[in-house]
Amino acid sequence: MLGQLGEAERDSEEERLFGERGVRGMAEAVEAELMDPYVAGELRGVETTQRESYMSAHPAARTRLALAQGLERHFGVGRKSAGSADSIRV
Repeated sequence: MLGQLGEAERDSEEERLFGERGVRGMAEAVEAELMDPYVAGELRGVETTQRESYMSAHPAARTRLALAQGLERHFGVGRKSAGSADSIRV
């Protein structure tokens, strides 16, 4: 969702979501669920582009991506395809 908004809209929506304590935890859980298929290389096309756009614009998301990539490398089964999660520099 946030990857589809303009910058001003995204900032406003993030402030609303992450400023509310209970919703913040829920938003982080949803982000983690969305990141897992990306890291595993299971996404294609627009979904990949949206994830990359969002993570490129948010340092905290890049940090979480780096952690997820490390976990995938250590515990994953090597499902990652070329050009997926490695596209984002962390």
